[in-house]
Formats: sequence, C-alpha cells, structure tokens
Amino acid sequence: MDKQEFYRKYKFTPVTGSNMNNILDTRAMQDINLLVNQLTGRKIKIDQSDLMASLRHGDFAMLIATYGAAIVGMGSICFTTKITSRGAEINDMVVDEKYHGEGIGSEILSQLINLASERLVDEVNLTSRPEREQANRMYAKHGFKKRETNVWRLKACDD
Repeated sequence: MDKQEFYRKYKFTPVTGSNMNNILDTRAMQDINLLVNQLTGRKIKIDQSDLMASLRHGDFAMLIATYGAAIVGMGSICFTTKITSRGAEINDMVVDEKYHGEGIGSEILSQLINLASERLVDEVNLTSRPEREQANRMYAKHGFKKRETNVWRLKACDD
C-alpha cells in the first residue's frame, strides 16, 4: 500500500484537552479499553473522566489511529521538565492485533516524536517489555537505543 492509500485508509489524530470532548465518546472509550487490555494482557478499564482530566494538563497528549469509526491504535506522551533537561516519555503504544504489520504503530510513534520535537525536548524515552519483539524492533528502527539502567517502581496505592 502506498502512502496516499495508507493515509486515506487510516486517520491519525492527536487528542488533547482542546479536542477531547469531540473524540472521547463511549465508543472511543470501548476501543481504548480493548487496546489497553491487549497491551497489558489484563482486564483494565480506563475511566473516561480520569483520562479527560489527564488530557486537560498541557503535559500529556494521546495520538489515536482510526479505521472508519474504530480506534485501531494509540500512543501517549508525557512531557517533563527536570533540573537538567526537558524530556518526554512515550507510553501506551499499542495497535490492535488485527492491524499489526500495516505501519500504524510506526506512524503513531513518528507523530509522537514530532510532538516532542515541537516542544524542544532533549530526549524521548519509552519502555517496552522484552517479549514485545515486533514493537522493540520498531523502536530501534526509529533510532531508540536500549539503555542499561535499573527501573524502580513503588506502588503508591493498592489496586
């Protein structure tokens, strides 16, 4: 499929505080929850009001890929300012399993990187589980380098 056909078939839309009310309806939330469940392998329900509250802050945005009315892929980006740098972290990168290999994930990633560039960040980070081999190959193709570091996590509350 050539680029023109690709962009006719799939639409890529940033979701921010300014347009979220037009995008995040009940159907969209169902699709987002299906994607999150594919990503995590767990039954998780993302609350619409919580997601909208996050999007109201200027430091968080999403990008969705749609085919017709269905959301078939998404990713999110969080912007941070530290004492030493300005950065971004890409999260929640997932494409519906039925659409793997179409280039959707690569386009979402490219557009999220462009959002980071527009914000003049010094670096973009992301994490990915080792078993997500196809995704990890895509990240490497986009120039991401694997870092040797410890990732530490503290659960702030019980689920």
